[in-house]
Amino acid sequence: MTQSQVFPPVLLLSDSHLPNAVDKKVIREAGCQQITSMGLGEEAARFLADDPLGAASRITVVNERLTDMSGEQFCTLVRMHPRLTGIPLLLVLASENERDQLQVLGCGASDLLARPFSVEVMQRKLQNLSSAILPAQKLAQTKSLIDSSAFDACLDDLQSLLRPNRHRPEEFFKAGMQCLAQKKWNSAISAFHRAMSSQLIKGEAELGMACAYKGKGKEREMTLWLQKACDSFVACGKWQLARMVFARLAARGETRNPFFVQARKQILDGHYEDAVTTLMESLATVSESVAGAKMAELCTLAQTPSLMLDYLSSAIGQRMGDDSPLAGCLFRNFSLKQKEQSEREEKASEERALNLSRRLLKTETPVEPEPKTSQRPVKNQGKVGIPTREEERIPELFSLPDDTVKLGSNPKLPDFSAPTPLRFPGLGDLLTMIKMTWHLVRKQHHSF
Repeated sequence: MTQSQVFPPVLLLSDSHLPNAVDKKVIREAGCQQITSMGLGEEAARFLADDPLGAASRITVVNERLTDMSGEQFCTLVRMHPRLTGIPLLLVLASENERDQLQVLGCGASDLLARPFSVEVMQRKLQNLSSAILPAQKLAQTKSLIDSSAFDACLDDLQSLLRPNRHRPEEFFKAGMQCLAQKKWNSAISAFHRAMSSQLIKGEAELGMACAYKGKGKEREMTLWLQKACDSFVACGKWQLARMVFARLAARGETRNPFFVQARKQILDGHYEDAVTTLMESLATVSESVAGAKMAELCTLAQTPSLMLDYLSSAIGQRMGDDSPLAGCLFRNFSLKQKEQSEREEKASEERALNLSRRLLKTETPVEPEPKTSQRPVKNQGKVGIPTREEERIPELFSLPDDTVKLGSNPKLPDFSAPTPLRFPGLGDLLTMIKMTWHLVRKQHHSF
């Protein structure tokens, strides 16, 4: 393809080697022969800031993703520099999606280019941006005396603007250490937070967080991060660092020993040999009496305490000899713990038996009958005061008149409206009952 114009140099920023190579080929075919490639946005920003006139004399092509930031973030960062406000920036997007274009509209890019693009499209974009080079050079010359300390400070605090990148936690850790040296506590905290994504340097990053919070004068947060760092060092087997941090915590009055915490977790998980290693490394942090008592306590937590005890006694014998005072302290405390545990179990068994017997006695206790009352129950009356059929008043047989009374004497019938006092039946009463029963039987017999 014959080129009618030779374009100025191009600075190509990309995070991937394959798109970088393709873009280089297209830019070269479009008419540009001087191409410089970079992958880190921070490095490119410093490169442009160190030579504002040179930056204004080249076209910067920025891909959507860089190694340490996005292309949108890079454009925003560059426009913050007072002497880089006019340099041509071409932002390459992954697609022609209108939503993506609107999202990056205010980032400061001079023009946008969507993939896939042809050589002719790239040539047209470069031609448009070339016309802005001369004004950018004049603007850079005019503002050459402007103080750029604000931009330098922004680059120093760049880590607080970046998105988390799990592929480069070591870089975040280095940036955090630099911020600590410069006493930029907030930037250090932001950098160390991103460095924690790597388990290899998690403890170091947490220790850096503690230093940053100490610089801010927050003692409570500093102690919290020291404890986390110590736990991480113990978990990954960095014994020397763990002992150093624990010594600092002990000097501040903290009594929680991360070695014992980790060993307890390992024992409950059934990793006895790992627990033995952790406990042996804890000997430098406590006295032998405390170590023996704590080891015996942890042995009782194991599913097979005798096996854990054998592992520990063997490790103590290999390191300190069979006649070590620690071994004797361990066995004595283990015996005491076993005795205390058996006593607790026996006491708990007795309490369960006692509670069971109390429940049995409670269910077998006879219920006392309610006392009888001398008053007779009051019968319900009908609607007009007349007894209902079901509740018809039955006269007392014992209160019937005696048959010995003469018929001519016109005996007075008893008053059934008032309660009749109870009395024992006499001979006449019994004969009356027999007669009435006989009459009732005969009546029923004739009815059949």
